[in-house]
Amino acid sequence: MDNENQRELDVLAALEGIHRMQESIRDTELDMVVETGIIFLRLHYQRLPPGVARRLTEISPRDVAEVSEVIRENGATPEQRRSLGDRLASDAAVAQVIRAANVYRERLGYGPLESEVEA
Repeated sequence: MDNENQRELDVLAALEGIHRMQESIRDTELDMVVETGIIFLRLHYQRLPPGVARRLTEISPRDVAEVSEVIRENGATPEQRRSLGDRLASDAAVAQVIRAANVYRERLGYGPLESEVEA
């Protein structure tokens, strides 16, 4: 496997990880699951090359940076974590991540990623 192919696999893995965390955040009312989802979403987002992350305009870098604040002990209320999770996993953000992942899936010869959110 060449370096370019590996890079595309790495980007795809990060995008799919973001999507899984978005779905996890959207599918729960449990604060602990929301908190875990936003933590891991941030980790996957940080694995993206800067050029790819910049194109995900529906996920604000400020919101991603805010994850550190809301997960600190006494850093945020469950409602504040939910609000951040809702922004990171909005319909528009999920649809954009799916579209980006599908570009990489197509390049690598995989079928499209599907979701209940209209991509």
